[in-house]
Amino acid sequence: MALTQKSPDFTEPKPYLSLVTPADYAGNKLIIASVPSLDTSVCSLETKRFNDEA
Repeated sequence: MALTQKSPDFTEPKPYLSLVTPADYAGNKLIIASVPSLDTSVCSLETKRFNDEA
């Protein structure tokens, strides 16, 4: 997704079974990173690099 596009509507669970939606971040920039499995070396390295650069 390009940086200029708005995210699609979604609902995501948070701890304690509450829900979060894009409206909860209105007015803020939001980065969504999806990693299939941290059990693979590529995904693990990707996550580490993302966190280091963030």
